[in-house]
Amino acid sequence: MPVTPRPATLWPPNHVTTDILVLGSGLAGLRAAWAAAEANPSLTVTVVRAEAGPTGSSFANRNNALGIQLPDTDARRAAFCAEVLALGDPGLMDPALVAILAEEAEARVRELSTLDLRFRQTDRGARARFPGCGSLEARALIFDDLLDAFNQFYSKTISCGVAFLNGVEILGILTNDGAAWGAWGVEMTTGEPMALRGRAVIMALGGPAPLFARHQAGRGSSGLGLGMLADAGVLTANEPYLQFMWGRENGAFLTPARLLGPGNRLMMPESVLPDASLLDPSEAVGQALNELRAARALHCPAFHHRPQAVLDRLLLRGLHPDGLARVITPGGEIRAGLFAHAGNGGAVVDEHGATTLSGLFAVGECATGMHGANRLGGAMVLATQVFGRRAGLGATQYAAGAELMDPAKFDQCYKEVVRHVEASEEGRLILQTIAHGLSLHALFGGTPGHGDGLKALRADLAELARSSDRRVRLAALGGLLVSRPTGDAFQADFWQRNRTQITPARQ
Repeated sequence: MPVTPRPATLWPPNHVTTDILVLGSGLAGLRAAWAAAEANPSLTVTVVRAEAGPTGSSFANRNNALGIQLPDTDARRAAFCAEVLALGDPGLMDPALVAILAEEAEARVRELSTLDLRFRQTDRGARARFPGCGSLEARALIFDDLLDAFNQFYSKTISCGVAFLNGVEILGILTNDGAAWGAWGVEMTTGEPMALRGRAVIMALGGPAPLFARHQAGRGSSGLGLGMLADAGVLTANEPYLQFMWGRENGAFLTPARLLGPGNRLMMPESVLPDASLLDPSEAVGQALNELRAARALHCPAFHHRPQAVLDRLLLRGLHPDGLARVITPGGEIRAGLFAHAGNGGAVVDEHGATTLSGLFAVGECATGMHGANRLGGAMVLATQVFGRRAGLGATQYAAGAELMDPAKFDQCYKEVVRHVEASEEGRLILQTIAHGLSLHALFGGTPGHGDGLKALRADLAELARSSDRRVRLAALGGLLVSRPTGDAFQADFWQRNRTQITPARQ
């Protein structure tokens, strides 16, 4: 029988009190809310979101489909763990979290089956299996129609008694004495500040991809979550390890294996090869090119610290001032850019989704440890379900024994941080400048061939991180984290060893 949602309490205007505060309504946030409400119906659970409809990488991605890993035998679980740990190296990873993903995958997918998601099927009516990016083993499921998937998740959370607060842009976690006591933001229609008091907070605001001018994160996400974690003093890791996808100017996916295929030439900018215009990939890379193409064809995102990333680096060296590479093919010119897609970094969490800040839990792209430098295709959707549920249960247990902050003290803390949140024209222009700077100089661990651009960008971000404009500060803090060079010495060494072999063809 459906449970009537218990609304959060208003005290006074623009102040909300709830027991468990869920920030974000993607796959991770909704699964966490569902778990919390089922675990303890006596506690109020409130999901706060900017928009009422499907948003972000979960429900608004351009493919209108999502994959989820399903290791459902001992052999598949062992292979899954081995692949995830190998791909994640050298990023920070917790093997215990990876093991939990494998162990609980079957139960979480079984729960998804109760939502009647539209999984792809074989001709015989069984669920079809596919290899995820970075794997040759066909063990992932794919479901289509993300609007339907969103509606299924939303109906489930509503039936559990979860309340929703729409139209609020989250701009920070409210902390005091080493703990999270709630969050704050602004009402998007009025611009008025909003205080959100809770016993426990679950952060599910998505990743930092929207900080970049070119991204494929889906609409409705701000990308400011990583900056909020940094602002609250939460320990984070793997921040520069974003997934980046090559695509046309309209965002349609392209693979470097085909972009640098036989007969194609890369038109280099004058800043890299002043006296030449076209570069033959086979002359630039050498005999390893075919092997690298074959490896790169197995995954859409560029993989950090992998030999096939040489192809991504070569294209990055061909970026022109507009941020696009020019590939000359027998059929004409292709202009390709590198788009930020999703983050592997976030708050370092334990098996319950708890962060280093007491009372704050993180899930989805706001959390890390079950992913490292790279991740297996379909592993993030699995993580939203496994650790979304675990964070919901962990937050419920925490909230059951936690007190709400005294209203007067909470109001005092809130008033101390709510300053300069107006959406000024100057602030919007600065945010655009940050986005364009990241998309030009901070792609894939630092864009090669662009001189001191990354160094200058990071100096600007460090200054902007002290801005009194809240959104600018958060974007700059997040930008500093994602733009940290990843120390990809292999790729730099490969280019240095091979650049003497380059004999570019003239146009």
